[in-house]
Amino acid sequence: MRIRVQTRSREKGIEKTGPGEFKVKVKAPPVKGKANKELTEAIASHWGVPPSHVRIQKGFKSKNKLVWVDVPPQK
Repeated sequence: MRIRVQTRSREKGIEKTGPGEFKVKVKAPPVKGKANKELTEAIASHWGVPPSHVRIQKGFKSKNKLVWVDVPPQK
């Protein structure tokens, strides 16, 4: 999925902007990976998976990211 990150936001949140595209607001600044860590935690919480199941594939230093979420199959 494609993610647009807004750092240093007053509120946290995830908003769908299109098919497979989301805008994620995080409070952390884009310093030393703090915003990326908060981003993966927010996505994991939203989809109900552990943070280890969320990977940033492209855009580690960009506001636009390509993120992969490993969602286990339902039993």
